Amino acid sequence: MPYFLSEQKLSVGATALIEGAQASHLLKSRRYRNGERFAMQDPAGRRWLVELVEDRGRAAAVKVLDALPLPEPPPLSLHLLPAAIKDKAADWLIQKATELGVSALSFHPAANSTVSHKLLAASHTLARWEKIAWEACKQCDRQYPPRLQVLGSFELALEASQDTGLTWLLDPAGEPPQDRMPGMEPSAAKSARVLVGPEGGFTEGEIAAAQAAGFAPIKLGGQTLRAETAALAAASLLLFGG
Repeated sequence: MPYFLSEQKLSVGATALIEGAQASHLLKSRRYRNGERFAMQDPAGRRWLVELVEDRGRAAAVKVLDALPLPEPPPLSLHLLPAAIKDKAADWLIQKATELGVSALSFHPAANSTVSHKLLAASHTLARWEKIAWEACKQCDRQYPPRLQVLGSFELALEASQDTGLTWLLDPAGEPPQDRMPGMEPSAAKSARVLVGPEGGFTEGEIAAAQAAGFAPIKLGGQTLRAETAALAAASLLLFGG
């Protein structure tokens, strides 16, 4: 179920206070009333059933009733490595990747990226991404958001292929996923990395460097996909099969 975040550790019988934007969402948007119950997660990642006991206008007091089970994590640890893309596309990718169960997203500068590394690495950008990821977590019942970072170079993205069971480079000239080498099936892997190009695609030099680093070129169907769509299509295939 969707949950709210607590800034303090919780335990059965304890009383906690929800303030700020979360209180406004709880009392005004969701219109919870005294006696209604919902889930909260504390800083330790534990989930609790709580009851609203007092509407204080700009804050809400709740009582902790019982512990709740946590959702099972995906069996595959998936690290997406998308090239820098425009703000709205990146925001949407982070939201949906969080919902799907992606473990990490590492954006990196590619030759054809239209977004500068300076803008990509700005603190306000990372803060916005973290907020988007947490909101998606609360909506989809995920315990923690994916790890989000900005890498300083394309070469650093290639190093992410080390010590992993499955590495994909999304490339229109690659092989279909069903034709990948034996032993590379998603069901047999515990971790995976997917390198995704920008809207203009990777250069021939970048593709050659990625293959030399161990990334297997994979194509997803016959259509030309947007960068964020391709990333999510690969994530869905790896996490849920197809």
